[in-house]
Amino acid sequence: LYFYGQNYYLSIPETSMIAGGFSLFGISDSPVKLTMLLLWTIGVIFFYKTLKSLDEKGTYLPLLITLLLIVSPAWAAWSMKARGGYLSAFTLSNIILYCSFSKATTQKHFTWFCIGILLFLVYKCQPLWLPPLMPLLCYALWKTHFLKNTGMLLAGVCIMFTCFYFLQNKTNNFWQPEVFNLQVHPQHLTGFMYNAGHGFYYLHFLYEAPRANQAFSISVIVFLVSLPALMLYYVFTTARQKALFILSCFSVFTIIGYLCFMNPPVIPRYALPLTIAILFSLFVLLRDIQTQLKYALCIPWIIIGIISLVNFKNYSFMPVE
Repeated sequence: LYFYGQNYYLSIPETSMIAGGFSLFGISDSPVKLTMLLLWTIGVIFFYKTLKSLDEKGTYLPLLITLLLIVSPAWAAWSMKARGGYLSAFTLSNIILYCSFSKATTQKHFTWFCIGILLFLVYKCQPLWLPPLMPLLCYALWKTHFLKNTGMLLAGVCIMFTCFYFLQNKTNNFWQPEVFNLQVHPQHLTGFMYNAGHGFYYLHFLYEAPRANQAFSISVIVFLVSLPALMLYYVFTTARQKALFILSCFSVFTIIGYLCFMNPPVIPRYALPLTIAILFSLFVLLRDIQTQLKYALCIPWIIIGIISLVNFKNYSFMPVE
């Protein structure tokens, strides 16, 4: 169920796919990368489907935001890496978002029972994905039969909790790191966002990032810094669907707050869930712009991202000397 010696970070989705790749193509690095890329692609497809279900006018915006995710240097290496349950949590989280916002599924009570099951699996794979997910789930529940669907969601969570209580009862657990304490550590976030955004790192070892990667990361930080002001603007205006944008901002702020309570060192990969929260909030913001300006904002960003991906052609996970 888990990586050896611990009872967290559910690994069976990733290892099962890798085992299938090994049986088809033999044991090497390539099947690992290909199967993980397939798992990540499934998550990207559901991310696009979620945005598409929220795009009432049928614009190109969901495609452009999804392209921004694809070319994001933060995911260049991690889209093919099996470690810590990140890809499993990424894909499951996007399936949850699609089921929560799609008109074809969100009104069905059984859907929310399944979401409860998937939500618990996300927790077991990589709990870092829960903080940005919860505000959006609250919004989706609020838009439906809140009490009954919440009960169905909790029922799914409770059933999975019971199953895993017995499944993991006898697993090895000699590695139990202390993740949190009651002290806030905002100082370690100073360069954390920047390093996470350009993607040139290995654990806590940092590479010199190319200029395009630096530019992409800085542009993300600029948008991130502007979010509180944008959220306040939405609070005091009657902008369409302002509640969704405000809660999408809370998705960003909750993961940042979560990271503030983590014991140093906070490794850049911990910000991978933040990329999805930022892009979701960007989509909701640009969706309300009636002019073609929203396309003009996305296309240069995508071009910088493509250049950033090319810079990874000689990238290695070997640590910096």
